[in-house]
Amino acid sequence: MGIDLVESWASDNSLPLAHSKTALLRLGPRNFSHPYTIGGSLIDSVDSVRDLGLLIEPNLKFTRHINRAVALALLRSKQLLKSFKSNSPQFYIFLFKTYVLPLVEYCSVVYSPPPSSKLAHKLETPLRFFSRKILQRCNTPYCSYSDRLSQLDLFSMRHRRLKAQLLLLYNLIIGASYFPSLETHVRLSSSYRRPMSLICINPNCSNFFSTVIPIWNALTINVPHFLCPSEFKSLLVNNIARF
Repeated sequence: MGIDLVESWASDNSLPLAHSKTALLRLGPRNFSHPYTIGGSLIDSVDSVRDLGLLIEPNLKFTRHINRAVALALLRSKQLLKSFKSNSPQFYIFLFKTYVLPLVEYCSVVYSPPPSSKLAHKLETPLRFFSRKILQRCNTPYCSYSDRLSQLDLFSMRHRRLKAQLLLLYNLIIGASYFPSLETHVRLSSSYRRPMSLICINPNCSNFFSTVIPIWNALTINVPHFLCPSEFKSLLVNNIARF
């Protein structure tokens, strides 16, 4: 198996693997009892593992990662409000975009939950909190969350994730980003009237493509030609609602 090949290569190159720094995350319902070893030492099973800063769980729901990201973003927001005093909303917005947004947007196209889910609403919490606090501090009247976003010229986290997903899909289609066996998931339609329409190969699967492609097709239904990157970005800006 793959782990034996890696261990053999490491041994041949005098790079022994440390089993104590290796964890086993079992995905799916199969092989839950099969033992895996490195150098004769059993690899311990875990219920979550961090890979490139992303907390991954066996069910691939990313609940722990989202909870941790939101908690860190709220803590950072409170630290910023405690450390800086100003009457300028734009100054606070700059702080939020610089120090808080990266915490909740990192790998968002990977873990993005359904828009109506509890996790999606939870991801809005830092921006809801911060936008309310800065308008209170700047003595600016407001009503709802959407009203605050409009006043501050901000976009919801859901909006930003959707835009990121559509941009990723565009880059995959034009070959600017790589995805293995892309043709088994999506292909361009042969329609001359709708040159940007996409066909999802497995529409009944709950994955990135089955979720994003219907939104893509709704946005590009009246586009007369395949858009260049700058034109596609303008299309997103002009057609995706703020909230």
